[in-house]
Amino acid sequence: MKIGILTYNSVSNYGALFQAYALQKTLEKHGNTVELIEYWPAYRLSPLFKNPFTQSRNRGTIKWILASGYRFLIDLISLHQNNRRMEYFKDFHSANLNNSKEKYYSYEELASKKPKYDLYIAGSDQLWRHRDDIGFDKGCFLKFVETKNCKATYAISFGRSSLDSKYLEEFCELTQGIDWISVREPSAVQYVAEASGKDVVWCLDPTLLLDQDEWGALAIPPAKHLNEYILVYNLAKTPSLVAFAELISKKLHLPVIYLCYGKHRRFSIPNYVRPEEWLWYFRNATFVVTDSFHGTIFSIINRKPFYTIQQKSNSTRVHDLLGELGIPDRLHYPGEVPFEVDSNIDYNTVYQRLSELRKKSVNYLYDVESQVNSR
Repeated sequence: MKIGILTYNSVSNYGALFQAYALQKTLEKHGNTVELIEYWPAYRLSPLFKNPFTQSRNRGTIKWILASGYRFLIDLISLHQNNRRMEYFKDFHSANLNNSKEKYYSYEELASKKPKYDLYIAGSDQLWRHRDDIGFDKGCFLKFVETKNCKATYAISFGRSSLDSKYLEEFCELTQGIDWISVREPSAVQYVAEASGKDVVWCLDPTLLLDQDEWGALAIPPAKHLNEYILVYNLAKTPSLVAFAELISKKLHLPVIYLCYGKHRRFSIPNYVRPEEWLWYFRNATFVVTDSFHGTIFSIINRKPFYTIQQKSNSTRVHDLLGELGIPDRLHYPGEVPFEVDSNIDYNTVYQRLSELRKKSVNYLYDVESQVNSR
C-alpha cells in the first residue's frame, strides 16, 4: 500500500522531525511504501528575519517597536547558527525521510494537483490548531482528498483539550470526511468524539512507537563530550528552569549541558546540534531537565531520571502522558521549593504500561490499513 503522511516534518524542530520519522518508519515496518507530503503553506515557512510581532495587536506601539528591534538583533547575531541548524536538519531529512517529489505551497495546490495515495494520514502534532491569522488549515483535515474510506489521523492535536466554542461548528464540518480519528491527548478524546460525532481513539505520539535501540541506531556522539552530565533541553527562556537545573547539578555534583537556552547567553541564542547528536545526548545523560514534550518522551525512551518543568505550551500533553504512564510526580512546577532529588523511576512498571499503549496504537494503524485494503 502507498501511504501519504501530511504532518509538520519541520526542518528546524527536533520533535517535529522525529515524530515524522517515527510514523514513517512504523508504517514501513508493515510493508507499506510511505511518503511525507511536502506541504508548505505560507504560515509554515520561516524565512530569516520573519518577525512574529508583525501580527501583533499592539503593532506600532513602543513595546512592539522595541520587541521587533530586539528580535531583529537576535536574528542577526544568530545568523551563522541558524544557517548551520538548517544544514543539520536538511542532512537528516535527506538521509532518513521519504519526502514527496512534488511540493505544495497552498491548500489550493493540494486540491488542484491531488497527490495520489491509497491511504492518507494526517498527524501527529498540532495540525488542527486554530490560528488567529488563517483559522483552520483545510489541508490538515485532508479536505483535498475526494476518495472515500482512505482518510485517517494519527495522534493528531489542536494543542489543548478543547476549542473555543465559536470554532466548534467549523471544526465539526471539517472532520466529517475523515474515516478514522486518533488524537494525541487522552483529555481530547471525548471532546473530539462529541464535536465530530465520530469514534475517536487515543494513540501514543509516534516517537514512542520506536524503542530505545531503534533510536539509538541513529545516535552519533559529538566530537567532544562528557561521560556524565545533566542534560537541559529547554524551549522557553525560563530563569527558574536554569536555576532548577543548577540546583540538581549541585546536589549530584555533575556539570550541566544546555542543548537550547543556557544561562550564560546574554542574548539567549539557542544552541543547536545535529539531530543524531541530540539523540546521543539523551541516550547518554545521567539526568534530564526539560520543558519539552519530546524532551520528556526521549527521557522515558532512554529510561533516564528526569523532571519536566510545567509550561503553558506543554501543560496538557505532558500532564496526560505522565499520568497515563503512572509517573505524574516527574512534572515540576516553576517556583516550587527545593526538594530532594529523586533519581528513582520504576521503569519496569512504566515500560509495562508503555508496551500496552504501544500495542494499542500500532493495532489502530493495522486496523486502518486492513480496512483500506479490503475496500
